[in-house]
Amino acid sequence: MRSCASIESPSSRTERAQRDAQQQGLDRHAPRRTLHLGGIAAARLELGQAQPSPSPSTASAPHELLSFFEGTWTIVDPKREDGFRETCGWLAQGRRHMVCRTYWQSPTGPREGLSVISYDAASGEYHYHGFRSGGAVVNQRGRPKGAGWQFTSERGDGPGRVQTRVTIEPAAEGSFRLLEESATGDGPWTAGGQVLYKRVSP
Repeated sequence: MRSCASIESPSSRTERAQRDAQQQGLDRHAPRRTLHLGGIAAARLELGQAQPSPSPSTASAPHELLSFFEGTWTIVDPKREDGFRETCGWLAQGRRHMVCRTYWQSPTGPREGLSVISYDAASGEYHYHGFRSGGAVVNQRGRPKGAGWQFTSERGDGPGRVQTRVTIEPAAEGSFRLLEESATGDGPWTAGGQVLYKRVSP
């Protein structure tokens, strides 16, 4: 004869059956979710293998435009006696940044400059960052203009805002002219100087 504790009421049997059914449903669907997640991971892995990142040494059309500056340059000016030399080349292990080193003599001794020209894919612009041994820093944005280039910058605001633009145009025998202009506020552009860069042997 069973005790009262061992006798299961109809309602208890129903509740237990429902719990068993729910658990079976969970067990039945769990492997499917696991397989689904595994499939996503495999697809991502396959996608990553199918589309590897290009090597920085691989030619890129917008970056290759920077080869315009590649080489060693001097400024053609009979009055200059400072031994100006600027050598530009790709940052090592890639073709993404043009790095230029400049050397010249000042009345107080030798001077050096470092410039980096890079392409920003997000904006489609080129960025020039120049550093001088005296502490000066120059930041400009630019784009190709015709067969040459134009870079601009500005500082300050209101009537005292100063805009600067540098226009580079190809000249004969692989040389180029560089014209620097500035404007204050809404005033006209004023030429600050023009120089001729000529390619020379390193």
